Amino acid sequence: MANAFVEQGLPKPTVMRLGKTERYSMFKCGSVISVSHGMGGPSLHILMNEVAKLCNHVGIIDTVRWIRLGTSGGCGVAPGTVVCTTQAINDEIKPCWRTVQLGKVFEIPTDVLDMQFVDDIIASAPEDIPVVKGKTMAADDFFEGQGRTDGALTPWYTEEDKINFLHRLHDAGVRNIEMESVALMGFCQRAKIPAACVCVTLVNRLEGDQITSTKRQLAKYNEYSIRVVSNFIATTQAKIAH
Repeated sequence: MANAFVEQGLPKPTVMRLGKTERYSMFKCGSVISVSHGMGGPSLHILMNEVAKLCNHVGIIDTVRWIRLGTSGGCGVAPGTVVCTTQAINDEIKPCWRTVQLGKVFEIPTDVLDMQFVDDIIASAPEDIPVVKGKTMAADDFFEGQGRTDGALTPWYTEEDKINFLHRLHDAGVRNIEMESVALMGFCQRAKIPAACVCVTLVNRLEGDQITSTKRQLAKYNEYSIRVVSNFIATTQAKIAH
């Protein structure tokens, strides 16, 4: 990301590691905080609570914007496509984050709070990276929750059932599948934090469950979402500076 600042004519910021690394790693680059999180909504939810509390303590909670970067399975898009989420849906194809508190079930809306934020990210993307907007489905697991047939357990559904479900998702506007977006958007709805989810796809699930790209291609794809967001941040900082 520091290099993106230089490309915009800005001084190269210093990258600093913050805090301990037992649960996740945190870095500061200029006015940007970058934090890793584990797999799935519960891991992300813990991190979001801790980061939101930190932002509140230092008095910036009303000015921050959050962006989640990651990988995903594509739904009708080619590997290497970056998907910017317009709405997160759960594995029941509902636009809500289902959470249980004190034995009661709550369904929290998962719409994007600020679509202009998402559009600005897309507008600043490098021309050599394919970027699309679309809904993102978040599942509670990697295998059967995403309709896979390559897990350790034998699923109840057939290959035809799987493909029909994936086509149903695609027809509903879903362009990628991962495990965190409903938690992200649901939490940020409650906290009133503008959020974006920017994930690159590593496989087109309509064509199979297994990744067929080479190691070099995967390394290139993994850089795509980082480059898209880095460009957005650097472009935004350049506008402020000038």
